[in-house]
Amino acid sequence: MSPTKQQYRELQCSRCSILYTGRSICVFYELQLFDLNVYRTDRSSETSSFARGGGVLIAVHKGLSSRSLKVNGTIEQLFVLVTEGANQFIIGTAYFPPKSTLDKYSIFCETLEKIAEDYPSAHYYLAADFNLPNCEWFSNDMCSSTIPLPGATASEVEALQVVTGMCVYHKLFQSNTIVNTCEYYATSGNILDLVLVDDADVTVSRANEALLREGMHHPPLEFEIKMTKRRPNDGGLVSDGFYRDFKSADYVKITDFLSQFCWDNLFLGKTLNQIVNIFYDIVYLAIELFIPLKRYSKRRFPPWFSLELKNRIVEKKKAHKKYLLSKSVLDYQTFSQLRANCKLLKAESYRNHINLTELYTKPV
Repeated sequence: MSPTKQQYRELQCSRCSILYTGRSICVFYELQLFDLNVYRTDRSSETSSFARGGGVLIAVHKGLSSRSLKVNGTIEQLFVLVTEGANQFIIGTAYFPPKSTLDKYSIFCETLEKIAEDYPSAHYYLAADFNLPNCEWFSNDMCSSTIPLPGATASEVEALQVVTGMCVYHKLFQSNTIVNTCEYYATSGNILDLVLVDDADVTVSRANEALLREGMHHPPLEFEIKMTKRRPNDGGLVSDGFYRDFKSADYVKITDFLSQFCWDNLFLGKTLNQIVNIFYDIVYLAIELFIPLKRYSKRRFPPWFSLELKNRIVEKKKAHKKYLLSKSVLDYQTFSQLRANCKLLKAESYRNHINLTELYTKPV
C-alpha cells in the first residue's frame, strides 16, 4: 500500500464509533467528526521506525461519557473508557507493524491487565491490526485461542502464546472471520485484524459504508456494541468456588493442540529454564482451554447427613417458624418433638458414617 492510501477499521453502534486510520495526520476535519470526541495516538519515532501507515484513533459520540486512559506510549495503542449508566466499556485499538517483536505484544497485554485491575467490572471491545499470520483461531464456551500453523516462525509462536494467554485470562472472544490479503505474507487467508470482545454473541461483518476510502488489504469492519444493562465482567478471574474437572477433559483436542507446536523451533537457542517455562506455559494454556471449569455445589448439610435427617431438619425449621408466629402450645409441642427426633437421627447418621469410614479405611 502506498503512503497516500489509508487503512482503517470502523466499528459502529448507534452512538459510538471506533476507527483505526493508517496514516498519522489530522483527520478531524477530513472526516467531519464534529459530534464526536476524538482520541488519537499518532505514529512517532518512539512507537515505530516504519515510514508509512500507523497511528490509531477512537471517536466516541459526545452523548456518551468517555475519556482516554493513560497507557504505555512505546507502541501504537489507545484505550478509552466509555460509561453508559452503571456499565463501563473499555474500547481499545492498536497497530502492530509486520514482524513486530514479542515485547510489543507483551506491552499491549500488560496494558490490558493493568486496565482490568483498575476497572474490574468493565466490558472489553478491542479491535487491532495484530499482523499475526500463520495461525488458526477457534473458540470454546469460555474464550478464543489460536493454534500456530506450519510456517509460523518461533517469534510468531511466542507472540501467539502471549495473545492467547491474554484472551484466556480476560475471557475474550476473537469475533472477526474476514480474512486479509497482504503482500507481506506468502500465505493467503490470514486474519490479521482481530476483534477481541468479552461477548461471545458479537458478530463482525464487512461495513457497507466506510468513513475513509477502502484500502486494498484491510476492509472496513463493523459490529454493534451492546450498551444495555449487562452483567458486570468478572475480570477473567477464577474464584475459589470453581475447580477443573479433569474427568470430563477432551484429551483428543489436547493431543491435537500440543501436536501443533514445532517444539524444536520453539526451544531453539533457549536455556533450560526458558524451555521449562515455555513448556509449562503451553501445558497451562491447554488446561485453560480444554479442561472444563465447574462450580462446587454448595452443601446445605454435612455429607454424612441421611436423607431422612435432612427432611426432618426442614420440617423442624418450618415448625419453629410457625410456633414463633402463633405462640401456640400445640405448635410448640410439634416443634419440640421434631427437634428431639432430629437429635436422635443426627446421632444415628454420625455413627453410620463413622462405621463406614472405618470399614473402608481398615488396613488389610
